[in-house]
Amino acid sequence: IESIEKLLKGAELESQTIELTNKLERFIQCKNDSINGVNSLVQKSMNRLENTDIQTKFGYSLLDKNIGGVKPGDYTIIGAKSGVGKTTLALNIALNVLEQGKKVLIISREMTDVDVFDRFATMVSKIPSMKFRNKDFTADDWKKFVNASGYLGEYEGKLLIDNDSTKISDIIKLVRKHKPDLVVIDYLQLLSAEDGSKLENAERIIANISRNIRTMTLKYNCHVMALVQLNNSFKGMPHGENVIRQSATVYQDATAVIYLHDLEDKEELKFVYSSVGGIGDTEAENIIKNNKSKKSMSVYAFKLDKNRNGATGIEPITFIRPNFKMYDNDGLKNI
Repeated sequence: IESIEKLLKGAELESQTIELTNKLERFIQCKNDSINGVNSLVQKSMNRLENTDIQTKFGYSLLDKNIGGVKPGDYTIIGAKSGVGKTTLALNIALNVLEQGKKVLIISREMTDVDVFDRFATMVSKIPSMKFRNKDFTADDWKKFVNASGYLGEYEGKLLIDNDSTKISDIIKLVRKHKPDLVVIDYLQLLSAEDGSKLENAERIIANISRNIRTMTLKYNCHVMALVQLNNSFKGMPHGENVIRQSATVYQDATAVIYLHDLEDKEELKFVYSSVGGIGDTEAENIIKNNKSKKSMSVYAFKLDKNRNGATGIEPITFIRPNFKMYDNDGLKNI
């Protein structure tokens, strides 16, 4: 701060610099004074352990079993190549969280707020998504849509959809105002640097955004689920930080990293199914054939690649394209 003062000229600038210095010193002092002592931490830990509130669930056994649920202060990444279902998985989790009485904020940089709502309406009503695109509703479809809209209308004030925020500072303002339990960002690499930022390199911009997200989760006690694109250059099952496009820092910042992988290799598919009892060659070949056709249903690898708080794992997950639904092995049993 002294070196800055020497560089500035004029009484007014010097006065402003001294005032800023004093404010910074007071801020640092306040921050130091806010450190909790051991006894205070013991009490907070006991209070948390005695809290019998049911943990908010993702709705997918792989995540709920190993992560423990949608915990405040956590930062989860969902990564996949284009068209593999990142948004679908995130919105399915968001609906699960809503149905547990929690507040969800969706930040979409790929779709309008109406498009996002239509995704939810498709999931709830089971009306095929193509009918929304073509505006080709039958009388029965209209009934289903009205019922689904009424159901979603019950989450007024709980389901918040924003497609105007372009920077992390915009998102922080919304989080401060609405205090959501879950924030979904779709997707991370489409956010911009702050106005006046001198960061020009895309990797540094994304790294800076990611660090600010991590800080936001802790400061505002929310869970952030950010979607990321993976590099198209890598082949095979995604693993580790280097498959994330533009910034490996995202992987390092996250408390959990989930990868979705399009399965087109029979042995790879059989390995994924080994976690849920296994399948034979004929069934595996049929699934691979169906996956390559990109029609109504695909089976992906659902991989918890990083988990700071527990074990990792992998399972198959089924993407029902017409209804934007994703089911793990347990979910398929309940259809």
